[in-house]
Amino acid sequence: MLLEGEDVRLKTLLLQWQTADVTIDAVSSWGFYADIAVRPEAPRVQAVSLCGGNAVIPVLGCQEPAGCVLYVVDGALHFLEVYNVAAWEKPPVFGLARDIQPLAFPASVVGKGQDA
Repeated sequence: MLLEGEDVRLKTLLLQWQTADVTIDAVSSWGFYADIAVRPEAPRVQAVSLCGGNAVIPVLGCQEPAGCVLYVVDGALHFLEVYNVAAWEKPPVFGLARDIQPLAFPASVVGKGQDA
């Protein structure tokens, strides 16, 4: 859901996601990382480094929801950080995400002497 939108770059990242290998790493009582290994032949986007997106993710048995941030490095999905502000006493069970804010690319900046 973090890759939904009309921007063609989001569609490229979605293609990466569909064939990527995902592993969970650095699990703690505060969150974890989902490492995303994009295949070398997968198309890349013109974004050297970018992070963003978010969602409110209910955690069953916890009053505070989790959140997330998606990272793109060298034009490819790199990892998803899932975090919470209160320690999870046991492995989390997540509900359906809501208030989803897809990844957004910054607006292009036109420099001096360039056509708009």
